[in-house]
Amino acid sequence: MANGGSYLGRVQVLRFFAATAVLFAHLQHEIATRLPAGGSFRPFSLIDGGFGVDLFFVISGFIMYHVSADKFGEPGGARTFLVRRYLRIAPLYYLATALMLAATFTFSGAVSIAQPDAGHVLASLLFLPATNALGQPVPVLKLGWTLNFEAYFYVTFALALLFSRRVGLTVLVLVLSAVVVVAQLVPDPPVWLSFWGQSLVFEFLGGVGIAMLYRRGMAMPLAGAWALIAASLVVLALLRAGGAIPYLPRAVYAGLPAWLIVLAVVAAPFAQRGGAMTRLLIAGGEASYAIYVIHPFGIRAGALLWARLGLPPQPWLYIATLMVIVIAAALAVNVLVERPLDRALRRLLDRARRQAPVAAMPRT
Repeated sequence: MANGGSYLGRVQVLRFFAATAVLFAHLQHEIATRLPAGGSFRPFSLIDGGFGVDLFFVISGFIMYHVSADKFGEPGGARTFLVRRYLRIAPLYYLATALMLAATFTFSGAVSIAQPDAGHVLASLLFLPATNALGQPVPVLKLGWTLNFEAYFYVTFALALLFSRRVGLTVLVLVLSAVVVVAQLVPDPPVWLSFWGQSLVFEFLGGVGIAMLYRRGMAMPLAGAWALIAASLVVLALLRAGGAIPYLPRAVYAGLPAWLIVLAVVAAPFAQRGGAMTRLLIAGGEASYAIYVIHPFGIRAGALLWARLGLPPQPWLYIATLMVIVIAAALAVNVLVERPLDRALRRLLDRARRQAPVAAMPRT
């Protein structure tokens, strides 16, 4: 391809920055609400850390199409895709959800989430949108709302894989777009419709579009890519500073800059040097899911430890320290939990697939 080689390392680095943006935003919120110095703290707010989520959704669409572009219409392809994606996100999320449930019932009152009932827990584990006791459309682990979107993308993309590529892509666009349109037309839509009917789905579709361009050899000069990234961030900051965000769909004010940044990252020949910093950034990208899932626990534990040790309420020192601790913990979780679980589950899946034809044969 004419775009400077493999995209994977570049995308992993972008994933790392997306995850740390979310972590940074939540640390600022922790300071503003819990630390003694929170009242005088002036957070950096020109670019909302939630923008990391928009980057994740665009990246998700890019990766999903790029690695599955040759699987459309393949017998069993949709099922294999769906099972593999489920095994990728479910184990760590279930562990984190179990930990949150344990914390909720063990430290009732000290953990700021609503007491879940059985139905809400089940919906959370099935990646289905449902309201909690406070009427919020979030799962037990609040940040899991993004995974409810990811699961939705997985299912609709698996549906698309049942058809030829051209028909499948048409189905994907029509289904996701139709849900958004219907959600706007129905006077009082159910939770699942109002949730999945948000404009965020167009960020995912934008990522699919980038993958299509990439596979056709799309290329961009390095200087142009840096200019596009800088311009996207400036526009995002100006929209936020100018108070325009409440009047625009998220897919416009955040999704479009995210789309342009991902486009620039995958299309330009960014050098991937083999130095320690590059390896660390790529490792951080590989651990980005762990950073995202475990960081609420790391932030809360860090705040308690900070107070217990009587450390000074220095906001930026607190942010820097906790970011290092959470990222280090996520790297450990990725190496010691995520990867071994993924390998074990893949072996089980491969074994079941090999044994299936044998089990289906009639006995003689």
